[in-house]
Amino acid sequence: MQRNHWLARKITAFAIGMLPLLASAQDGAEQYLPYELSIDLNKIAPEDTVLIGTVNPFDKAQVQLRAQFISPAGDTVAVNGFYSEDFALLQDSTRHHEHWPYLPHEYVGAQNKNVRAWNVRFVPEMPGTWRYSAEFVVNAGERIIPAAAGQLECSAGNPRNGIARLSNRQYFTFPGGEPFLPLGINVAVHPEWSAEKPILTFYELYFKRMSENGGNFARIWVDFYECLYLFRHAEAPGRIAMPDADYIDHIVSIAERYGIKLQVCLFAANNFENPANETGLTVWNDKNTFSDRLGGPCRDPRDFFDTANAGAMAMQKNFIGYIIDRWGSSPSVLSWELINEAEGVTNDSALMVSWHREMYRYIKSCDVYQHAVTSSFMAGADRCAGAIKTIFSAMDYASLHRYVDQCGYRSQNSKDIWYACTASYRRELPDVPVCLGETGSFASNPNVCVCVLTDSLALNYHSELWASLFYGGIMPISYWNWYIFIQREIPGMPASNYLKQFPAVKTFMQTMPPMGTKGYVPNMIQPAEKNQLRAYYMQNRSERELWGWVQDEHLQINKLIVPVKNTGHAYLSALDSAVRPPRTDERNILKIKGLPVSGKYRICWYSTETGLLVAEEQRRAILRRIALAVPDALLNGRYGDAAFSLIYTDAGSK
Repeated sequence: MQRNHWLARKITAFAIGMLPLLASAQDGAEQYLPYELSIDLNKIAPEDTVLIGTVNPFDKAQVQLRAQFISPAGDTVAVNGFYSEDFALLQDSTRHHEHWPYLPHEYVGAQNKNVRAWNVRFVPEMPGTWRYSAEFVVNAGERIIPAAAGQLECSAGNPRNGIARLSNRQYFTFPGGEPFLPLGINVAVHPEWSAEKPILTFYELYFKRMSENGGNFARIWVDFYECLYLFRHAEAPGRIAMPDADYIDHIVSIAERYGIKLQVCLFAANNFENPANETGLTVWNDKNTFSDRLGGPCRDPRDFFDTANAGAMAMQKNFIGYIIDRWGSSPSVLSWELINEAEGVTNDSALMVSWHREMYRYIKSCDVYQHAVTSSFMAGADRCAGAIKTIFSAMDYASLHRYVDQCGYRSQNSKDIWYACTASYRRELPDVPVCLGETGSFASNPNVCVCVLTDSLALNYHSELWASLFYGGIMPISYWNWYIFIQREIPGMPASNYLKQFPAVKTFMQTMPPMGTKGYVPNMIQPAEKNQLRAYYMQNRSERELWGWVQDEHLQINKLIVPVKNTGHAYLSALDSAVRPPRTDERNILKIKGLPVSGKYRICWYSTETGLLVAEEQRRAILRRIALAVPDALLNGRYGDAAFSLIYTDAGSK
């Protein structure tokens, strides 16, 4: 479990008028961990303090805190500071949320402590003595106010505590080069979206349970108007909502504590909706601080993406810059997502392309830690063409959203659809990593609760999660319906089995090559008429190896759930072999064609209940084909499946 770094460990530097400054650090720093420098405004000349207090602290043209850190090797790292206010989170242990009674207590408000501060957060990535200085730049450089200077001693640290970056457009790695293997879900906002007061214990509970089960990744939003909304309309346009910023401090701190890395979504299409909601308000006109109805620079949502709109661009960059300055140093931040489901705002392709390019360029210019940047598109995004292709070609990775209604349409198989979805991107954008950042089954079906209740032991999620290890993405699928991972969705539903799928997957992921490794091509095997096995695998021809997953076709969710007859419901609820649908092919032969070469291969079989190796054998491929006998013990298990690998071991005939 990681420590809470920068909320608890602070260093105060003192500035004394215009005199030379040299303040010693009151505490040491540790390599790779965030280090916070707090500016004491009481030590600055009174007239300068007044000047700083009269300008908008969120407008970099009016005031900016700039710091420089000089490494032991003499390299200079420039970092921006940020303005903050402290709040006391008020929670009532006697009150519990009406729809989420399992939360420890309800969050009822935030009380401003009237403590206003300027801080710099920085990550020293080299041990030794660092020197630093900081200054306020007021009114675009009309006034420069020295703020701090000093030095700090940085001890050697563990690279696994550091910021993970996308390495060679393949997969994420820690500073030491060790791969970071994401495994998690969306935890975008508190599920009770009608609440203006988010519940902090919600994130504590989710991140804790995820960590206990081996999860290490979550996608969050910072701008949903119903609850957590950094860009909430405050006393004037262009200001950050300080209670929400303080709340995000705590969310990021919780993520640090439990080792969860975050894909942080900066904007959401939901905040640009024009139709009136049930209260008679429109989100754009009555909630969105960019709207000219609220004093913002945009007449309509389309204006938000117009790079020729100088006011909109300046306001967005100030907001994004603030997020980077305040949270970019945290090891829990994995990547930035520009906008959730961009085409939900406008279909103007030219505007969308130019906006993405401009925002990507801006983030890369001010994010000293060079986090990966992505964006996301909704259903239908598997058609990689036009503006979507152009946009993703300039991103560090593509984030796709794809839902499958397997309950209402028996012919749909989520795994086949996801494979086709990512395959189109790999063909059109072979150098751009891809992930299914938001997905789920039964999403559009009115009987969603019935379907989830029926599959109480998460057989469908188990199958989808294992198959997604080999679809060619940089991480497994991320479900949107996060509430089913913790507790019951509806009264009477047994305790969720969803997070319990993580440990075995994590164990196996540590065995296989990191997802996203170049050279691995996804494939699938559809069940033949006399062979009821379905398989998904990835193959590397140069490395002459293959990794995959196979399952009895009768245990596909769309074969078990039939709306009329309810066939298979008993097995879904209990995973009991006594009520399991019979297999028609007891030979369990999986035939694989098109291997890299003929010759001898080592075949390893892994249990999907533990992720561990359970059987190993040697077989020879002839004419680059091989027939694998899947162990009965695995196919007869509760999930009727197995993970496997084939590694070439000799110089047999080509």
